[in-house]
Amino acid sequence: MSKLHIFKLQTQSMISSESAGDEVGDEKKMEYLMAVPKTQFKDYQTKRGNFKLKIDFAGYFEDEEFNVKHQKEFNQFEYDEWEKLVRKPSFTILIEAQTAEESHLDASSNLAKHILEIYLYDLYLTMNISFPGILDLSNVKYFCEGFEETSSIDLDTHFLNYCRMDLEKMGLPVFQEIPFQLSDIWLGKLAIGVKQIAESRLEQALFSFLNFSSSHQLAPVEIMWLVNCIETLYKTRIGENFTSSLNRITSFLQIKGENFTVFKKKLRDFYDFRSAFVHGGYSVPHPANNDLFDENYDQNSIDIQNRLLFGLGIVMCTFQRMVTTGIREIEFVEIGNHLPI
Repeated sequence: MSKLHIFKLQTQSMISSESAGDEVGDEKKMEYLMAVPKTQFKDYQTKRGNFKLKIDFAGYFEDEEFNVKHQKEFNQFEYDEWEKLVRKPSFTILIEAQTAEESHLDASSNLAKHILEIYLYDLYLTMNISFPGILDLSNVKYFCEGFEETSSIDLDTHFLNYCRMDLEKMGLPVFQEIPFQLSDIWLGKLAIGVKQIAESRLEQALFSFLNFSSSHQLAPVEIMWLVNCIETLYKTRIGENFTSSLNRITSFLQIKGENFTVFKKKLRDFYDFRSAFVHGGYSVPHPANNDLFDENYDQNSIDIQNRLLFGLGIVMCTFQRMVTTGIREIEFVEIGNHLPI
């Protein structure tokens, strides 16, 4: 049985993502967006039925173009007034639900809503791997026409934008602007579909990144999602030493010279934190997160953010290099030299 559902949603503008000082510039972001297909199609096959999506981005691009064009005017206002002037880019998604069983309209709409949620996670991955920070889906609400119930998704780009500005200080390569289609094809070949539990190493890394992106917290536990990404992507085994991880990451990301020295120091601090957190040596902050009574709080927050941005930088640079080289798994071959007696 086939039913058509029309969903509408509003996103956050790319110019409202707290990226002041971002060297990329909104014109470059707009150039990337204008190259994204205005109409897209996506199919999901599930045990509950097949779902065909048609996504109309025309309104989304119009809203963002308006925001970029008028940004200098907007910046003259205080934040509260500025937020009222900036358009929240919106787009429409048509979902044709083909279910095997006879389902009433509410049930069909509910299935379509869950498929839309999965698609939004996929879209977030596709766009932010190809151009980190370009698509902010924080606190985005969407609804199906004809139904009062509203659903939401919350995937932030706050840390991605700050990470972009600090890459050189970390010894990491700068983020690339990869064409949307290249990232879309790469993710499509993984055939993740509607899986909810990761089955491969790359799926585990991608799902960990999505869990990290849905948190928004500047907390030490969030860094562990990034640790999981890195150790999964680079096949770090339990008990493997720091030097092995350093060699694998710097080899794949082609980090050399002065950048290698900077990166090595940052990675050592990152792994020292990981060990301290896992084995009980980390000075845990109070959940009240109050800086009024303890002068150590501010420095602790800065340390957490620096490690978080560093781990995120490794993850995103790795995803981007995997896309541009067209690979789904990084293999490492150990070579031994035989010396005569």
